[in-house]
Amino acid sequence: MIWFQVFQDGPEYEARKHKGTFTPPNVSLRDIHAVVPPELFHRSTVKSLCYIARHLAFTFGFYYLATQINNAARFMSDAPIMQQFIRGMLWMLYWGWQERDETYVPPTRQDFKLPDGKVAVRMDYTEILEETPAFTLFKLLIRQFL
Repeated sequence: MIWFQVFQDGPEYEARKHKGTFTPPNVSLRDIHAVVPPELFHRSTVKSLCYIARHLAFTFGFYYLATQINNAARFMSDAPIMQQFIRGMLWMLYWGWQERDETYVPPTRQDFKLPDGKVAVRMDYTEILEETPAFTLFKLLIRQFL
């Protein structure tokens, strides 16, 4: 296999490309509901609690492993340089998801183009904040409990 063949389109894509424009299928939710097996629609509290327990076990397991990184590095090697290398590799895996480590600077009233706090009215805030999750949750709680 030549190395640049990795960057070529697959035969399925090439065949689809020559068919023409894409037209979405005319399928309703009722049709999809009819195709799904009925046993998948039965709710199970036990199964849901098992999924929650599994996720909590994974979370606590990863937390435990993360707290043991220094001990693992000490156990794997006696050489300080090797310990530092192992510790660095393990921490890279642990913090790899946090690529965009930025300092958070909250936006100001000028950033949102809001008027001064002394002259602001209720509509100014509602228009800006109505699509945020916190505001939506607040509206949901107000509707549910009042």
